[in-house]
Amino acid sequence: MRHDEGFFEGFDGTKLYYQSWKPEGRSKAVVLVVHGLVEHSGRYMNVVNQLVPSGYAVYALDHRGHGKSEGERAHVNSFDEFIEDLKCFVDLVKRREKRKKIFMLGHSMGSLITMLYVAKYPEGISGVVLSGTGARPGKVSPIVKALLSLIAKIAPKAKFALPWDPSFISRDEKVVGNYVNDPLVSKKASARLLAEVYYNTFKAAQEAAKIKVPCLIQVGGADVAFDPESHKELYDIIAAEDKTLKVYEGYRHEVYNEVGKEVPLRDLEEWLEKHI
Repeated sequence: MRHDEGFFEGFDGTKLYYQSWKPEGRSKAVVLVVHGLVEHSGRYMNVVNQLVPSGYAVYALDHRGHGKSEGERAHVNSFDEFIEDLKCFVDLVKRREKRKKIFMLGHSMGSLITMLYVAKYPEGISGVVLSGTGARPGKVSPIVKALLSLIAKIAPKAKFALPWDPSFISRDEKVVGNYVNDPLVSKKASARLLAEVYYNTFKAAQEAAKIKVPCLIQVGGADVAFDPESHKELYDIIAAEDKTLKVYEGYRHEVYNEVGKEVPLRDLEEWLEKHI
Protein backbone atom coordinates (compact mmCIF):
# COMPACT_ATOMS: atom_id res chain seq x y z
CA MET A 1 0.00 0.00 0.00
CA ARG A 2 1.33 3.43 -0.97
CA HIS A 3 0.44 6.39 1.25
CA ASP A 4 0.71 9.99 0.10
CA GLU A 5 -0.23 13.25 1.79
CA GLY A 6 -0.11 16.93 0.96
CA PHE A 7 -2.02 20.16 0.71
CA PHE A 8 -4.16 21.81 -1.94
CA GLU A 9 -5.90 25.16 -2.13
CA GLY A 10 -9.57 25.44 -1.28
CA PHE A 11 -11.87 27.66 -3.33
CA ASP A 12 -10.60 30.81 -1.56
CA GLY A 13 -6.94 29.79 -1.22
CA THR A 14 -7.26 28.17 2.22
CA LYS A 15 -4.60 25.47 2.62
CA LEU A 16 -6.34 22.09 2.96
CA TYR A 17 -4.77 18.76 3.89
CA TYR A 18 -5.43 15.51 2.06
CA GLN A 19 -4.25 11.90 2.05
CA SER A 20 -4.35 9.07 -0.44
CA TRP A 21 -3.76 5.33 -0.17
CA LYS A 22 -3.17 3.22 -3.27
CA PRO A 23 -2.47 -0.42 -4.06
CA GLU A 24 0.97 -1.33 -5.38
CA GLY A 25 -0.46 -2.10 -8.82
CA ARG A 26 -2.94 -0.14 -10.91
CA SER A 27 -6.09 0.83 -9.03
CA LYS A 28 -9.45 -0.14 -10.52
CA ALA A 29 -11.51 2.75 -9.12
CA VAL A 30 -11.34 5.63 -6.64
CA VAL A 31 -13.23 6.09 -3.36
CA LEU A 32 -13.22 9.67 -2.10
CA VAL A 33 -13.96 9.96 1.64
CA VAL A 34 -15.77 13.01 3.04
CA HIS A 35 -15.47 12.99 6.85
CA GLY A 36 -17.87 14.18 9.54
CA LEU A 37 -18.16 16.98 12.10
CA VAL A 38 -15.03 17.88 14.18
CA GLU A 39 -13.11 14.78 13.02
CA HIS A 40 -10.60 14.18 10.21
CA SER A 41 -9.50 11.97 7.32
CA GLY A 42 -7.23 9.78 9.43
CA ARG A 43 -10.18 8.11 11.18
CA TYR A 44 -11.10 6.01 8.13
CA MET A 45 -8.31 3.43 8.21
CA ASN A 46 -10.78 0.55 8.48
CA VAL A 47 -12.22 1.64 5.12
CA VAL A 48 -8.71 2.06 3.70
CA ASN A 49 -7.58 -1.38 4.92
CA GLN A 50 -10.70 -3.00 3.48
CA LEU A 51 -10.60 -1.40 0.04
CA VAL A 52 -6.97 -0.75 -0.92
CA PRO A 53 -5.88 -4.43 -0.81
CA SER A 54 -8.83 -5.11 -3.16
CA GLY A 55 -7.48 -2.66 -5.70
CA TYR A 56 -9.16 0.65 -4.85
CA ALA A 57 -7.44 4.00 -4.44
CA VAL A 58 -8.79 5.94 -1.45
CA TYR A 59 -8.54 9.73 -1.22
CA ALA A 60 -9.66 11.83 1.76
CA LEU A 61 -9.44 15.49 2.73
CA ASP A 62 -9.64 17.38 6.02
CA HIS A 63 -12.35 20.04 5.79
CA ARG A 64 -11.36 23.63 6.52
CA GLY A 65 -11.09 24.14 10.28
CA HIS A 66 -10.66 20.38 10.76
CA GLY A 67 -7.72 18.04 11.22
CA LYS A 68 -4.53 19.35 9.63
CA SER A 69 -6.23 21.90 7.37
CA GLU A 70 -6.08 25.64 7.86
CA GLY A 71 -9.04 27.70 9.02
CA GLU A 72 -10.71 28.68 12.26
CA ARG A 73 -11.03 25.50 14.32
CA ALA A 74 -14.41 23.76 13.96
CA HIS A 75 -15.93 26.77 12.25
CA VAL A 76 -17.32 27.62 8.84
CA ASN A 77 -18.90 30.82 7.58
CA SER A 78 -21.26 28.93 5.30
CA PHE A 79 -21.81 25.27 4.47
CA ASP A 80 -21.23 26.23 0.83
CA GLU A 81 -17.52 26.60 1.68
CA PHE A 82 -17.33 22.85 2.26
CA ILE A 83 -19.02 22.20 -1.08
CA GLU A 84 -16.67 24.45 -3.04
CA ASP A 85 -13.59 23.07 -1.26
CA LEU A 86 -14.73 19.58 -2.18
CA LYS A 87 -15.06 20.68 -5.83
CA CYS A 88 -11.38 21.69 -5.76
CA PHE A 89 -10.45 18.32 -4.26
CA VAL A 90 -12.49 16.33 -6.78
CA ASP A 91 -10.79 18.26 -9.59
CA LEU A 92 -7.41 17.31 -8.11
CA VAL A 93 -8.39 13.64 -7.92
CA LYS A 94 -9.70 13.67 -11.49
CA ARG A 95 -6.39 15.03 -12.73
CA ARG A 96 -4.46 12.31 -10.91
CA GLU A 97 -6.79 9.39 -11.60
CA LYS A 98 -7.72 9.92 -15.24
CA ARG A 99 -10.46 7.71 -16.74
CA LYS A 100 -11.21 5.97 -13.43
CA LYS A 101 -14.62 5.83 -11.81
CA ILE A 102 -14.91 7.98 -8.68
CA PHE A 103 -17.23 6.97 -5.85
CA MET A 104 -17.89 9.44 -3.04
CA LEU A 105 -18.26 8.15 0.54
CA GLY A 106 -19.68 10.71 2.98
CA HIS A 107 -20.14 10.09 6.68
CA SER A 108 -22.47 12.09 8.97
CA MET A 109 -21.85 15.79 8.22
CA GLY A 110 -19.85 14.46 5.28
CA SER A 111 -22.99 12.74 3.98
CA LEU A 112 -24.71 16.14 3.87
CA ILE A 113 -21.74 17.68 2.04
CA THR A 114 -21.74 14.74 -0.37
CA MET A 115 -25.44 15.01 -1.18
CA LEU A 116 -25.23 18.75 -1.72
CA TYR A 117 -22.11 18.35 -3.83
CA VAL A 118 -23.52 15.64 -6.11
CA ALA A 119 -26.77 17.57 -6.53
CA LYS A 120 -24.76 20.61 -7.69
CA TYR A 121 -21.82 18.94 -9.45
CA PRO A 122 -22.93 15.48 -10.64
CA GLU A 123 -20.36 15.22 -13.43
CA GLY A 124 -17.75 12.54 -12.96
CA ILE A 125 -19.22 10.88 -9.86
CA SER A 126 -20.15 7.25 -10.53
CA GLY A 127 -21.84 6.47 -7.22
CA VAL A 128 -22.46 7.66 -3.69
CA VAL A 129 -22.16 5.94 -0.30
CA LEU A 130 -23.77 7.65 2.70
CA SER A 131 -23.12 6.44 6.24
CA GLY A 132 -24.46 7.74 9.57
CA THR A 133 -27.05 9.84 7.80
CA GLY A 134 -30.73 10.76 7.65
CA ALA A 135 -33.26 13.29 6.42
CA ARG A 136 -33.67 15.01 9.80
CA PRO A 137 -31.33 15.77 12.73
CA GLY A 138 -31.50 13.99 16.05
CA LYS A 139 -33.70 15.50 18.74
CA VAL A 140 -32.96 19.15 19.58
CA SER A 141 -35.18 21.12 21.98
CA PRO A 142 -36.89 24.22 20.54
CA ILE A 143 -35.10 26.42 23.10
CA VAL A 144 -31.63 25.11 22.16
CA LYS A 145 -32.46 25.48 18.46
CA ALA A 146 -33.59 29.09 18.92
CA LEU A 147 -30.53 30.01 21.02
CA LEU A 148 -28.15 28.36 18.57
CA SER A 149 -29.71 30.21 15.64
CA LEU A 150 -29.45 33.53 17.49
CA ILE A 151 -25.84 33.07 18.63
CA ALA A 152 -24.84 31.90 15.13
CA LYS A 153 -25.96 35.29 13.85
CA ILE A 154 -24.56 37.61 16.55
CA ALA A 155 -21.42 35.67 17.60
CA PRO A 156 -20.83 33.05 14.89
CA LYS A 157 -17.35 32.03 16.12
CA ALA A 158 -18.43 31.48 19.74
CA LYS A 159 -17.40 27.93 20.67
CA PHE A 160 -19.50 25.41 22.52
CA ALA A 161 -18.60 22.03 23.99
CA LEU A 162 -20.24 19.30 21.95
CA PRO A 163 -23.47 18.34 23.72
CA TRP A 164 -23.27 14.57 23.38
CA ASP A 165 -21.67 11.57 25.02
CA PRO A 166 -18.80 10.39 22.77
CA SER A 167 -19.96 6.79 23.19
CA PHE A 168 -22.68 7.59 20.65
CA ILE A 169 -20.15 6.78 17.89
CA SER A 170 -19.53 3.11 18.76
CA ARG A 171 -19.98 0.28 21.26
CA ASP A 172 -16.24 -0.38 20.94
CA GLU A 173 -14.64 1.26 24.00
CA LYS A 174 -11.22 1.42 22.32
CA VAL A 175 -12.70 3.38 19.39
CA VAL A 176 -14.39 5.80 21.79
CA GLY A 177 -11.20 6.22 23.83
CA ASN A 178 -9.16 6.95 20.71
CA TYR A 179 -11.77 9.49 19.60
CA VAL A 180 -11.73 11.27 22.96
CA ASN A 181 -7.92 11.40 23.10
CA ASP A 182 -7.33 12.29 19.44
CA PRO A 183 -5.74 15.77 19.32
CA LEU A 184 -7.13 16.28 15.80
CA VAL A 185 -10.73 15.76 16.96
CA SER A 186 -12.10 19.10 18.16
CA LYS A 187 -13.88 19.12 21.51
CA LYS A 188 -15.82 22.29 20.69
CA ALA A 189 -17.50 23.72 17.60
CA SER A 190 -18.64 27.19 16.66
CA ALA A 191 -22.27 28.26 16.85
CA ARG A 192 -22.25 28.92 13.11
CA LEU A 193 -20.92 25.46 12.23
CA LEU A 194 -23.45 23.72 14.47
CA ALA A 195 -26.29 25.80 13.04
CA GLU A 196 -25.11 25.16 9.48
CA VAL A 197 -25.06 21.40 10.08
CA TYR A 198 -28.55 21.50 11.58
CA TYR A 199 -30.19 23.47 8.78
CA ASN A 200 -28.27 21.80 5.97
CA THR A 201 -29.56 18.43 7.11
CA PHE A 202 -32.96 19.50 5.80
CA LYS A 203 -31.47 21.14 2.71
CA ALA A 204 -29.44 18.05 1.82
CA ALA A 205 -32.54 15.87 2.11
CA GLN A 206 -34.34 18.15 -0.34
CA GLU A 207 -31.40 18.20 -2.76
CA ALA A 208 -31.17 14.39 -2.59
CA ALA A 209 -34.07 14.36 -5.03
CA LYS A 210 -31.48 15.38 -7.68
CA ILE A 211 -29.17 12.42 -7.02
CA LYS A 212 -29.49 9.92 -9.86
CA VAL A 213 -26.23 7.97 -9.57
CA PRO A 214 -26.24 4.62 -7.73
CA CYS A 215 -26.43 5.08 -3.97
CA LEU A 216 -25.72 2.94 -0.91
CA ILE A 217 -26.92 4.08 2.54
CA GLN A 218 -25.37 2.40 5.60
CA VAL A 219 -26.70 3.33 9.04
CA GLY A 220 -26.72 1.94 12.55
CA GLY A 221 -30.04 0.92 13.99
CA ALA A 222 -29.04 2.51 17.32
CA ASP A 223 -27.68 5.72 15.77
CA VAL A 224 -29.15 8.84 17.43
CA ALA A 225 -27.17 11.50 15.54
CA PHE A 226 -30.02 11.68 13.01
CA ASP A 227 -33.69 10.97 13.57
CA PRO A 228 -33.79 7.15 13.33
CA GLU A 229 -37.10 7.29 11.49
CA SER A 230 -35.60 9.47 8.75
CA HIS A 231 -33.23 6.88 7.23
CA LYS A 232 -35.99 5.38 5.11
CA GLU A 233 -37.32 8.84 4.34
CA LEU A 234 -33.96 9.84 2.85
CA TYR A 235 -33.82 6.60 0.88
CA ASP A 236 -37.25 7.38 -0.60
CA ILE A 237 -36.23 10.95 -1.54
CA ILE A 238 -33.10 9.97 -3.47
CA ALA A 239 -34.01 9.88 -7.15
CA ALA A 240 -31.65 7.07 -8.17
CA GLU A 241 -33.32 3.90 -9.38
CA ASP A 242 -30.29 1.93 -8.22
CA LYS A 243 -30.25 2.48 -4.45
CA THR A 244 -29.76 0.31 -1.38
CA LEU A 245 -30.46 0.91 2.31
CA LYS A 246 -28.58 -1.16 4.90
CA VAL A 247 -29.57 -0.79 8.57
CA TYR A 248 -27.31 -2.60 11.05
CA GLU A 249 -29.28 -3.44 14.17
CA GLY A 250 -27.57 -2.39 17.41
CA TYR A 251 -24.84 -0.44 15.61
CA ARG A 252 -24.24 3.17 16.59
CA HIS A 253 -23.15 6.17 14.52
CA GLU A 254 -19.86 4.98 12.97
CA VAL A 255 -20.69 1.63 11.39
CA TYR A 256 -17.14 1.21 10.02
CA ASN A 257 -15.73 1.63 13.56
CA GLU A 258 -18.26 -0.55 15.35
CA VAL A 259 -18.22 -3.94 17.00
CA GLY A 260 -18.92 -6.13 13.98
CA LYS A 261 -17.50 -3.56 11.55
CA GLU A 262 -16.58 -6.41 9.20
CA VAL A 263 -20.21 -6.66 8.04
CA PRO A 264 -20.72 -3.07 6.80
CA LEU A 265 -17.17 -3.00 5.41
CA ARG A 266 -17.84 -6.15 3.43
CA ASP A 267 -21.19 -4.77 2.24
CA LEU A 268 -19.41 -1.59 1.11
CA GLU A 269 -16.84 -3.53 -0.90
CA GLU A 270 -19.44 -5.83 -2.45
CA TRP A 271 -21.55 -2.84 -3.50
CA LEU A 272 -18.54 -1.16 -5.10
CA GLU A 273 -17.63 -4.36 -6.95
CA LYS A 274 -21.10 -4.43 -8.50
CA HIS A 275 -20.74 -0.84 -9.71
CA ILE A 276 -17.29 -0.72 -11.28
